[in-house]
Amino acid sequence: MSAKLKIPLTAINPKNPEEVWDVGISEKLYKFHQNKGNEKAIGRIILVWEVLEGGTEEIRKGWSRPGKDEDCFVYLGRPKRDFKTTKIETPAPPGMAFLVFILTDGTIDEWTWRPLSEMEDGGHCPYGVKGEIVWPLNKKSAKS
Repeated sequence: MSAKLKIPLTAINPKNPEEVWDVGISEKLYKFHQNKGNEKAIGRIILVWEVLEGGTEEIRKGWSRPGKDEDCFVYLGRPKRDFKTTKIETPAPPGMAFLVFILTDGTIDEWTWRPLSEMEDGGHCPYGVKGEIVWPLNKKSAKS
């Protein structure tokens, strides 16, 4: 990992799910949110930890977001709570999943809530997220 990490974490390794992968939030990104007064993003780092450290329901690969050319892995989870600040905890928004975007070098570059949309097979997918499902291995590889 090239960036200096402020918050090191581990996650399921998308290339070998039997192993963990060292990932983390860079000091630069943390300071960006801190300097902008983005208390919601800072508070939601707890949710990043919850999703990566045991709350991952699905991992997708090969998706680039608008304005970001680099492919990333998307870790999806559904925590039971949300944070409006580091001190204000609320219930999770209904019908939504929490997503953690990790670049191929292990740098976490975004985390957010996204609405879930119904899929033809009865499953759910975060609105606007595309890519191959790489974990769990028993899920169909669906493009949304």
